[in-house]
Amino acid sequence: MYNRNLMMFANLNNVPITKDDRIFILMGATHTAYFKDFLRRSPKFKEVNALQYLK
Repeated sequence: MYNRNLMMFANLNNVPITKDDRIFILMGATHTAYFKDFLRRSPKFKEVNALQYLK
């Protein structure tokens, strides 16, 4: 399971993005727990609450 999540995160890192881009990732609870950990450790991404952008 860990290797699968790591591969998914590696694929996300390969997506060309700019500083102004936003990425919305919809996934289940187990994947989300891993991704939250990966995102916290990555200087490339900043995790924000999606509810800030929904009306």
